[in-house]
Amino acid sequence: TSQLEHWDILTSWGQTYVNLNQPSIPPLGETKPNTEFFRLLAREMGFEEAYLYESDLDIIKQILDTDHDYMKGVSFESLKKTGWAKLKLPDHWMPHEKGNFGTPSGKCEFYSASMKEKGLSPMPEYNARHFGDDELRKYPLQLLTVKSTSNFLNSSHANVNHLIKKEGAPTLDVHSNDARMRNISDGDELRVFNQNGEVIINARLRDKVREGVVCMPQGFWSSLVKGGSSANALTDDLFTDMGEGAAFHETRVNIERI
Repeated sequence: TSQLEHWDILTSWGQTYVNLNQPSIPPLGETKPNTEFFRLLAREMGFEEAYLYESDLDIIKQILDTDHDYMKGVSFESLKKTGWAKLKLPDHWMPHEKGNFGTPSGKCEFYSASMKEKGLSPMPEYNARHFGDDELRKYPLQLLTVKSTSNFLNSSHANVNHLIKKEGAPTLDVHSNDARMRNISDGDELRVFNQNGEVIINARLRDKVREGVVCMPQGFWSSLVKGGSSANALTDDLFTDMGEGAAFHETRVNIERI
């Protein structure tokens, strides 16, 4: 489901409010909130713990049933009426004035002994991914995927026909010098490729991008674009050294006119 179809409690993103998301319409078709999938999975797996089957409303009410000073006067009933509430913070509120960071010392640490213990650098440093000469020669362009769409939210709503029509087809931003070297003109259909896959997309010549860099918008569904693939077809399946997240920030490609 989307936010229009389910209950949720929303904490602050860089601000000091708590918000209650109330459904405007029932879930459409067979759609379900994530929490309902969790309950269904728990049932199929034979778990018997009662808390796994609590409803969204029950969970929200439990979260709001707190005696924390910041939440004084805030309840499910009040949020249901107003939709939001400002936290009851002290007049002089500086959360990290005396530290309170989640580090062993409680301070903002420029040198982290705990990182060193994990075999990671104790100091912030940039470790460039090593590309061999052959790889750099084959794929000389750095790929960026940017949030440049105006009608999608990441990939959400990118399957809605009138929004797709309004947004138009995705394009690849290419510096004019890089285009000239490859005999590419504005609007040409391109093949963007590397050892992982390829994307078919039209060129847009722009000197706003640096020479040696190409930019592709993120958010378009692979099944709804020309060629049936997006930037995900070009990225590696490597893990980062810290957190084991996706290491997709150093993707090199080449381009050619079709």
